[in-house]
Amino acid sequence: MKDKLIFLSPKSREDFEKYFLFRWKMLREPWSQKQGSEIDKFEEEAFHIMGVSSTKNIFAVGRLHMINKHIAQIRYMAVLEQYKKLGYGTQVLKLLENYALNNQISKVVLNSRESAINFYIKNGYKKIKQVDRLFGQINHWFMEKEIN
Repeated sequence: MKDKLIFLSPKSREDFEKYFLFRWKMLREPWSQKQGSEIDKFEEEAFHIMGVSSTKNIFAVGRLHMINKHIAQIRYMAVLEQYKKLGYGTQVLKLLENYALNNQISKVVLNSRESAINFYIKNGYKKIKQVDRLFGQINHWFMEKEIN
């Protein structure tokens, strides 16, 4: 039987613990960053989404927070390697963008790792400028998309 995959927002403390652990394992641990570095000051006001299997394993995450009343930023997007190139990252991205659109946001911005630039371009984002290197190792590009 094929595993049923769903997308939802974490609600319980346990959901958030698993969600943050996934973010850390995917986005921080490979660069020897301490657990807790995957959390920032916008968590409580942000919109979070995660892809979850019927066995409750997380396979994708993403977060959106407001910068001002017209601009929001996507952060902490990650998809397990075996789920990449199957459309799940795009589904997370669309859920985040729909949330922004439903909240009168007209532009979404993000800082993309070089390895994900083509994914975001494919989804309508424009590469604007190179920004700081994360952990002194990972080049990032500022990207944006008008969503109104």
